[in-house]
Amino acid sequence: MGMTIDKIQANRTALIVVDMQNDFLLPGAALETPAGR
Repeated sequence: MGMTIDKIQANRTALIVVDMQNDFLLPGAALETPAGR
C-alpha cells in the first residue's frame, strides 16, 4: 500500500521547510544534543 505520483502539478504543490535547529541546540529543548553546539 502506498502512493503513486504520476504527475506533479506546480500550481497545487508546496515546499515546506521546517527549521528544527532550536529543538536540537537550545539547552532544555525536547531533542537537546549538547554535542551539536
